[in-house]
Amino acid sequence: MYGVPSGSVGDLPSASTNSAGILAQPVQGTQPTIVIPSAPSQPVPIGLSWNEIQTADGRVYYFNSKSNLSQWEKPLELQSSSERIVGSTDWVEYKIWDGRTYFHNPKTKCSVWSTPPEVVIAQKTASNDIDNIDQEILDYDAFEKQQKSHAKKRLDFFNLLSENTTITEDTTFDDAMGSIKDDIRFHALVSIETKRIFYASYISHLMKGKIITERDSKRELFKLAIHDFQHWSGMNESTTHAQMESHFKRREWFKKLDKLDIRKLFELYSLEYMEILKIKRQQLQDTYMQQLKSHILENQDINISSENLVEDVFRKYKYSDEPFWNGLTDSQKLIVIKSCISQRIRETKLALAAAAASTRA
Repeated sequence: MYGVPSGSVGDLPSASTNSAGILAQPVQGTQPTIVIPSAPSQPVPIGLSWNEIQTADGRVYYFNSKSNLSQWEKPLELQSSSERIVGSTDWVEYKIWDGRTYFHNPKTKCSVWSTPPEVVIAQKTASNDIDNIDQEILDYDAFEKQQKSHAKKRLDFFNLLSENTTITEDTTFDDAMGSIKDDIRFHALVSIETKRIFYASYISHLMKGKIITERDSKRELFKLAIHDFQHWSGMNESTTHAQMESHFKRREWFKKLDKLDIRKLFELYSLEYMEILKIKRQQLQDTYMQQLKSHILENQDINISSENLVEDVFRKYKYSDEPFWNGLTDSQKLIVIKSCISQRIRETKLALAAAAASTRA
């Protein structure tokens, strides 16, 4: 009776207007967009600064000419006595284009066609007609209050436990009860079994919190250790774990972390360090090879077409102190020389082809 109205979802008022001009449910707490109204503003009581304005899509908002405030909700000064009664509950009453009324609860996001029990009770109470309220409505209201009461009691008991600093994840139920039994919130939950269940839930909450705290603390220590590894000038390919321990043994993270965690962390960092070092070396060698190639091609003293090109290049740079020569192996130097020969051959072929094309033209 008091759930979602019967019928399809399309029967419910939507958040926007349709082609028939159905008035939409106002967006709570938002500033409406001011547009030219398609209908004149409805009159308001004389002496008030509020104006009721209808937008082009049929929605209504309220504008205060004195404070320049615009809002979707109907101001308290303009509400009728029946509207104020509904406003005392969690429900808001709206009317659509065909005159039908529906109720919306902003807290639960629920909309219903029938009058909610809370509104019925508020209306009957205001008119001193409580005796004529249906028993079904009274039972429903009593059930809701009872559920809210139980939830409040459980929350109070949980807060009682959390406020007691002597209770830890190792504290037994009997020991904890001795320190909180004089608090009125302890007696809100009558059943001892209910108290045990909620106490077990609270201890589980403490244990999870402790695990999360320890995990976050260890993460911060790991970050400090990695930072120190990255900025350690003594780190190289042959650095041992013993050397690392000797250098960092006075650091905070070294004292707080387990020895096994430190060993695993250093091993992982060493592997990553070696991989990064390998990549950097490869990039440097690629740069050296490109520099050597450019130097050979641009050197007028080296004849690329010579049958003794390899011997000429090695003789030319034999005593060179250039990084691009000393930083490469002999096999890499041979690769560069072959690349120079291939490039010169391509250039020669392109020049001959261009000359032949020019002759034919």
